[in-house]
Amino acid sequence: MCGLSLGYVFKPPYFVDLEVYRKYYTDVTEMVSAQLFISQRFKELYDRSGLRGLVEIHRAEIETLRQCGQAKRMQLPPMPDSYIANPQPIGVATDHKLSETEFYLGREPTCSYCRYGSILRQNCFVLDESTWNGDNIFRLLSIGGTIAVDQNFKDWFDDNHFTGIKFIRAEEDSRDYAPGLTPQQYYDRYSIYEKKKKEAE
Repeated sequence: MCGLSLGYVFKPPYFVDLEVYRKYYTDVTEMVSAQLFISQRFKELYDRSGLRGLVEIHRAEIETLRQCGQAKRMQLPPMPDSYIANPQPIGVATDHKLSETEFYLGREPTCSYCRYGSILRQNCFVLDESTWNGDNIFRLLSIGGTIAVDQNFKDWFDDNHFTGIKFIRAEEDSRDYAPGLTPQQYYDRYSIYEKKKKEAE
């Protein structure tokens, strides 16, 4: 392994400053650290579901709760018990060839484990199934802070009418950070920008 950090994980005890933008509390919210902020109902049903992938679930204490947007004018009920859930620290790698991934020049993956690199564009997400241990919810190694689920998890989520997350099919999740530019064209343009920036300092 290369030793590169693929994201950070907050450790308990958890004290949360919460902002609410809806007229109701959602069951699950994805945090920037690839952790999930979940409701009591989500926790109870997950514990009985037989699904795998969430290895640590700890109580979260709400320090402050601020109502924003449309929730600002609403009388919300008391905040129910909430928890922070952590997926397995061992994640699943992306098959960059099948995903048709292009990287910034000089920032291609060098580690065969995490396969992390600076992505210029990606046509879709195809996982390397040889790195998947069968968990229903898991981290994506090559994209820090991102969580993925299998069809069984999505079906369970939908059947229980949970709120808070919109799922995107992996084969439909494309991204392009430099439309119309090849890696070489982007590199040349970026190099000129950096040169002008240094000259102006």
